[in-house]
Amino acid sequence: MPLPQLWSSCFFIMLLLLGLDTQFAELELIVSSTIDVFPNVLRRPYMRELFLLFFCTACFCFQILMTTQGGIYIFQLIDYHGSSGASILFMGLIESLIIGWIFGTDRMFDIIEDMCDIRPSAFFKYCWNYFTPLMCLGTLIFYIVKYKPLMYNNVYIYPNWAYGIGFFMVTISPVLVITWGLVKLYTSSGSLKERFKSVCTPDDKLPMTENQKVQLQISETIVAGI
Repeated sequence: MPLPQLWSSCFFIMLLLLGLDTQFAELELIVSSTIDVFPNVLRRPYMRELFLLFFCTACFCFQILMTTQGGIYIFQLIDYHGSSGASILFMGLIESLIIGWIFGTDRMFDIIEDMCDIRPSAFFKYCWNYFTPLMCLGTLIFYIVKYKPLMYNNVYIYPNWAYGIGFFMVTISPVLVITWGLVKLYTSSGSLKERFKSVCTPDDKLPMTENQKVQLQISETIVAGI
């Protein structure tokens, strides 16, 4: 191939851009979620920028460890336990169940239709309600049954304390989800059944879709006519 140096440079630039694109999405997800949890503090002037600077600096300092001589062992430990495997499958299972059975696929369809003027196919409803949860659950069970100890290059066996760190990374996401749900269930009022129903009901403060606004206008017209 002519100009091999040019194509090699383009290839590595492509890898760099792909990594940056992924980092932007994950960073915005974490920062926006944290700001939504603490709006009184982080929505003040310049607080979002300061929090973003602090978070990026902390991530940069932590990732310097990856460039050391033993960085490949740390990277593989995080890649094997933290960013793949059981935690990702569990979060996918929970997200699909929440969208399909708690938030509601019809409500999600209305929101997508408001944004894109195109209503998704009913195929996605079956995916969110049945296919995705079952596939995540089956894969999660298979992953647990077929779990093998982590090894680097089929030679280096990680010590027991490294497995402890890996187990912590695997369980931190499910534990946070379950703990947050239990806290909301405990702080709600009413009987256990009423609390569970309240926790599993979308917030009334969410913006209404165009379909909901039309239904509300029809209801108000009927009530006014009576």
